[in-house]
Amino acid sequence: MLELGQVVMQNYFETLDDQLNSEVPATHRVINRQARTINFSFGPVTFKRRYYQVKKAPNEFFLDRRLALAQSPYLVKMMVKFG
Repeated sequence: MLELGQVVMQNYFETLDDQLNSEVPATHRVINRQARTINFSFGPVTFKRRYYQVKKAPNEFFLDRRLALAQSPYLVKMMVKFG
């Protein structure tokens, strides 16, 4: 059952990254896709997301910024929901 939570979250993050790609500003250009692992109560989840080159700004992971993954209350809520 724990593995199901890991697969669901991996698919969720990768699908969301695909959807957000259409919202990325024209100043962003995809460099590549890089993996990230986040530990949930049901185990680690590794997913790939796009890494963007940004004109006149630091490069960024648009998905990470949109979800504020560093301190996201949404992420905490998802951890509780699937944990």
